[in-house]
Amino acid sequence: VRSIENERIGLTGWKPDWKASYSTSSKLIECRIDTTSFTASLYIKALAEGVRSIEQRITLHADSPVIDLSADFVKTDNVMPEAIYFAFPLNLNDGWRGYFDTGDLPVELDREQLAGTCRDWVTVNSYASIHDNKKGATLYCPDAPLVMFSNFNFGRNQSAIKRDKNPLLLAWATNNYWETNFRGSQPGLIQLRYAFNAQSEYNQALIAAEAQKVIQPPIIYQAVNCKVESDGQFIRLHTPGVKVLYVKASEDKKGTIAR
Repeated sequence: VRSIENERIGLTGWKPDWKASYSTSSKLIECRIDTTSFTASLYIKALAEGVRSIEQRITLHADSPVIDLSADFVKTDNVMPEAIYFAFPLNLNDGWRGYFDTGDLPVELDREQLAGTCRDWVTVNSYASIHDNKKGATLYCPDAPLVMFSNFNFGRNQSAIKRDKNPLLLAWATNNYWETNFRGSQPGLIQLRYAFNAQSEYNQALIAAEAQKVIQPPIIYQAVNCKVESDGQFIRLHTPGVKVLYVKASEDKKGTIAR
């Protein structure tokens, strides 16, 4: 139900009880395991509704608990309402808590959100976490910031998210639902990265540090002409939970400013 006046003040025209139809991959084209000395990757190529084909890679590392995820697909041209999700069903008790970062600040779902703000979905800076009193998991989102907690919630206008057991953590990759001036269809190649890690109790400082490693991985390249071996570190932080947001040269060129 469209209302330009309501949309100007953030009131959606979506009916909370609207019914969605869901589909998964329809046909497997290729599946294989690729290995290196330190990694093992599951490669899947399949057909799915809304895309020409989709290629997914799930990579395990010998030296890290973080699982790297990638998805490459060519979006078809379609103006009918549609979205693409990557679903993570989790074995958690009811009463779990959700966490995410936005504007470089950690926020607890519902409890630390401002009254009247959206609960159906959230825009994350780098991660979304779900934890009960013993265990949990974190999804890192370097490319696509939209996430849903618990279930498919878009347009439900919820004031709080249900804490039922075995929730879904949903990476909301693409959609054309917006009541804005975005183009109705955005076809073409889309390449997305995510990462996932199962954990014990929620540790905000640890998760924030992991998020930075996912979003800004080390740049490694070959030294073409290096007669003398050397090493160094640009900046060292001693306080957990503090991270560098931005580094620049000072205006007088005599120093460096780190925020």
